[in-house]
Amino acid sequence: MVRGVALTDDEKRAGRLFRLLAQNHLVAAFDSHPPDFRVPNFLAVYRHPCPGRQMRSTALELCEVYRLSPVDGAVPAGRFGFITREGTCRSCGQTAASRAGRLVDAYVRPPIATARVIRPS
Repeated sequence: MVRGVALTDDEKRAGRLFRLLAQNHLVAAFDSHPPDFRVPNFLAVYRHPCPGRQMRSTALELCEVYRLSPVDGAVPAGRFGFITREGTCRSCGQTAASRAGRLVDAYVRPPIATARVIRPS
């Protein structure tokens, strides 16, 4: 088990700001290109009635999207991560995505091997 690392005041401020900006970016993207289904950010699989399979219940795999924080003063890039989920049905092309994400300490919870990692530009 990995123990949590105590955050400095600058890291706490940077984490709060990053969470706010990442959530606003997610909501803007969600509103401009809404998915077919809205899902919680903790699900790995979402079942939906698939038109490509005569409306049979079909699993839609939700992949982790892991956005890394940018440099913020004395806080290095990649100090925090913002995790959301999204996916596309292989049969019909319908999409599902979470509208909310969660902030994580990237030192304690790095991206999983199958995650799509978005690095700061």
